[in-house]
Amino acid sequence: MEEIYGKIASALVASKNIESNEEELYKYAIKITIHTLINTITTLLIGIVFGMLKECICFFLVFFILRKFTGGVHAKRYVNCFFSSVILIAISLCIIRLLQNNNYRFEFICVDMFSVVLICALSPVQNINRPLSSRENKIYRTLSIILSVFVLLAVLYLNINGRKVSYSVGMGLIVVSLLMIIAHVKEKITLQLQ
Repeated sequence: MEEIYGKIASALVASKNIESNEEELYKYAIKITIHTLINTITTLLIGIVFGMLKECICFFLVFFILRKFTGGVHAKRYVNCFFSSVILIAISLCIIRLLQNNNYRFEFICVDMFSVVLICALSPVQNINRPLSSRENKIYRTLSIILSVFVLLAVLYLNINGRKVSYSVGMGLIVVSLLMIIAHVKEKITLQLQ
């Protein structure tokens, strides 16, 4: 795939659409754009296959927005990230369906509240590929807390009003907090092995 991104960026330079000193930047932008398109299309397809498109979109939006600021475990290769994401979305949709078909409202709200506590305590998780400055760390932490509390309030409101979509929204909080825990455990294990 890297070769494809490079060829597209080189073609842009050759056609004089971009300067040669901007080639690496455009190569990275092309890579991110293609990955985002693949992830979005795959997520929508999973939602369609499960017959849960609305739930899938709600889960994905909450997860995507929160994850941007909270961080969490990252795969070293895109292929691993992609397949892990597919499995994660499928499992999440199965859990959402289970929650929608049963009466676990109280337990779900408790887990969501605990997830917000974890997000507030652990965010942001540093990514070794893109370390945050001290200022960015404070901004991401503040945004993580504000967004997770806002999402929790939305879950409470939707749940109290009997809206089943609350499980999709709340599941986004839960998965983000789980990925943060995994990242912290992975970091501790890595430090102990060194």
